[in-house]
Amino acid sequence: MTLVGELREFAIDNGDLVRELALQHVTLAGTAVATAAVLGIAMGIVATRMERLGTYLLAFANVAQAVPSLAVLGFALPLLGIGFAPAFFALVLRGLLPVFLNTYLGIRGVEPAIVEAATGAGFRRIEILTLVELPLASPVILSGLRTAAVEGVALATFGAFIGAGGFGDLILQGIALVDTVRLLAGAIPVALLAILVELVLGGVERLVRRFIVHA
Repeated sequence: MTLVGELREFAIDNGDLVRELALQHVTLAGTAVATAAVLGIAMGIVATRMERLGTYLLAFANVAQAVPSLAVLGFALPLLGIGFAPAFFALVLRGLLPVFLNTYLGIRGVEPAIVEAATGAGFRRIEILTLVELPLASPVILSGLRTAAVEGVALATFGAFIGAGGFGDLILQGIALVDTVRLLAGAIPVALLAILVELVLGGVERLVRRFIVHA
């Protein structure tokens, strides 16, 4: 039997397990990326308003990105135990930098003349942010979110080391048992999911850019 046939047979025989792992993987990556997006955008906005604090926030995000994911898990385990929580914590930290940095750069990249025109028209600061700066910066912000999401899908495999489930379970089992079929049954869905996220968010980003250009 070919490798493709063996993979098909494995998927048929273990359909319930694959669906359960898929749900675990998507839940972990999705909630972590969404949380990183909210925090990263908020941090980016604060950094554009408070430059000194923004310097510290950037340093924090850089450190969080630089520390290896397994090391973050090691720090989180004594505090959060085994399972979903430490994996979620590690993925949120890893996703902060691209969203934060792109939010900051996107808002800073808005033409000062546009902001001045909005101010002259009587817009309040919150209105300038929500109606002018964030919409114009949205393509750049989406680019950072896309990076965070693709990395989140890939890095969620590390959750298997601490009992958080996901396709990382199959990958670890495949390595431990020297089982190529089981290894690929975990690795291929992760790769496909990452490609899907990249294509979807990349398409959204292009649509937003086109809309802004023609607006």
